Amino acid sequence: INSLAGMGISGFHINDLEQLAENITGEGANTGGKYTRNFAGNADVVDSFRKIINGLDNKPGREKLLSGTVTAANAEQIKLYYGGEGKQGLHIVSVVDQDIQKNIREHKAAELEEVLDNYMNISSGHWLGWRLSSAKPGSSRVFMGMANDESSVTVAHALQALLPGASMPYYGDEIAMKDGSVAGRKTVTPMQWSKEKNAGFTSGTPWIAVDPDFSTKNVDSKT
Repeated sequence: INSLAGMGISGFHINDLEQLAENITGEGANTGGKYTRNFAGNADVVDSFRKIINGLDNKPGREKLLSGTVTAANAEQIKLYYGGEGKQGLHIVSVVDQDIQKNIREHKAAELEEVLDNYMNISSGHWLGWRLSSAKPGSSRVFMGMANDESSVTVAHALQALLPGASMPYYGDEIAMKDGSVAGRKTVTPMQWSKEKNAGFTSGTPWIAVDPDFSTKNVDSKT
């Protein structure tokens, strides 16, 4: 963190917050096993990172931000990452909740409202980030979660942009990019900017082939 801050980077993000610490004693295990998600010790790890951030140059115009994403937590568990009881938390906690996708896909407005209200009530007084998909390896893109329905993807992103807090779309989701595949495993492919070679992503050789649909599904075609 100190090295990156020295290069002028001011924002730091932690993925998979729920897995920061292991509950090796098994006390208070919430999954029936000793290695639990959202263990109370996660707050200590976040606090240690926050102290590093606070020790950096945070003069006006040089403020540093620490955020994180949790993909397996209920609304109540989100509070763990905001700090409290002498511990400092994240500036922004982002959530990825499959129930949000499910209720949009199935057009269940009342159920969707309940899920969103729970997060907003728990996060009152804090900054909440909204993500529709995760950067975690093996995760599916929004388009796949919406049963390949582009209109539902549009609705989901409109809602994401309008909710109080920070809208955090994952690259390519806004144009309904699909999951890629390498050796049978889900992955993400390069951003599809245009119908040019390599989807306009690079004039070189990308680390993985672009999706074949880039000629019709790209940023240029959406603008």
